[in-house]
Amino acid sequence: MKGADVSQQREGRDREPPLEGVDHLLRAAEVALIQLDQDLRTVRITASAEALFGLRDVRRRRSLAELALELGAPGLTADVEEALRSGGPVERALEGRGGEPTHAKTAAIVDAEGQVSGVVITFTDPSARRALEAAERRQDALLASLLSSLAHELRNPLAPIRSGIELLFDDDADPDAMALSLGIMARQVAHLTELVDDLVDVSRVRQGTLTLRRRHVDVADAVRSALEATRSQIERAGHRL
Repeated sequence: MKGADVSQQREGRDREPPLEGVDHLLRAAEVALIQLDQDLRTVRITASAEALFGLRDVRRRRSLAELALELGAPGLTADVEEALRSGGPVERALEGRGGEPTHAKTAAIVDAEGQVSGVVITFTDPSARRALEAAERRQDALLASLLSSLAHELRNPLAPIRSGIELLFDDDADPDAMALSLGIMARQVAHLTELVDDLVDVSRVRQGTLTLRRRHVDVADAVRSALEATRSQIERAGHRL
């Protein structure tokens, strides 16, 4: 009799859901999820899944057939069988309470020894996923535009630097012109350094570690630097300032 009691206690422990910490994590993340055990009976229904489908008495252990009926998804049984057979996730479009579209993904739970210990079904809002994908595409487009602008800005200072180097190799060059050219080259190298720092800042923006530091800027210096960077282009185009 005592042995039977121990067996029943062990069986009860085997059927218990995993640690409460996991439940707390799932609630905090608002994950809509339903977990089935080896007997394909529910052991966990998160609050998000409960609200999504209007389920009642979520602590009651439901069979797979009962669950499919309550979710209005008769094909769920076939999805579970396919997930157990193939090991890969099986996806299906469903409707939540009130007709809200949702996306169900069914997958087998495999333990450390490679044995199937149950099934997990997660639910996502396809409209939210599409919005996230659209936001990612906008971010990628913005990054591409920024990199293109930086590439253009990196190329501009090279012209005055190249002209200055050519002047330095000219034995007949005027000393005053050489001194002026050296000053221009120094400023353009400083400008290139700032642009490289901007590239580093792009990485920091993506990582969320960028710190903005405001400082006063001499407008005359900014205009002079811009003119020096574009002077060769202005002259090639035949323009005058």
